[in-house]
Amino acid sequence: LFLAQTVSAEMAYYDIDAILMEQETVPCVMQSDIIKLGHLDPSTRDDSLRKGAKVDLPLWLAIPLREKGYIFPDVPKAYHTRLQEAVKADASAVNLYDWCPHYFEFGLRYAELARHADIAETLLETFASRYPHVLDLAHNITQEDLSVLTARLDNLERRLFHAGHQADHMHSAWLRGQASKIRIAATLAARKRKSAAE
Repeated sequence: LFLAQTVSAEMAYYDIDAILMEQETVPCVMQSDIIKLGHLDPSTRDDSLRKGAKVDLPLWLAIPLREKGYIFPDVPKAYHTRLQEAVKADASAVNLYDWCPHYFEFGLRYAELARHADIAETLLETFASRYPHVLDLAHNITQEDLSVLTARLDNLERRLFHAGHQADHMHSAWLRGQASKIRIAATLAARKRKSAAE
């Protein structure tokens, strides 16, 4: 559920992670000619994209072109069958960041775009199998270099790792009595003062 909410079509407009994720490219096959977009295909001098041409388009552009039927999205390299088999064999051993920095979020958006239910299912299974490892790392690190620990994690996993690490740090501080005291909410304090004055 968390993963699905993270990559919902209604991503935050100013979310830098969403902007960077939508810059990832999707290999596309043109289904019809599109005039004045030939500059997107470095292999041609034509000013139009011709039917059958193969071109890598950023996700943000591929989505509306797919909706209009101008392109058919091909499978990005990170989600090819051979790599998916490696993930299924041992998900925790794979360096997802090297394959695609936004592996889960981009993968789900691509699966939705291309209507690849099997890729979406593999992504969810992979996330579910890697999530306990991410939590274990976040809660059991000592003074190690965090960049080394998170090197194999994609950006979503890194955000989860840092949130878990921060929560663990705050919990430890609370247990040691170093956390700030819990204060009464300002609205409740105002009500108490008002009722005391009456």
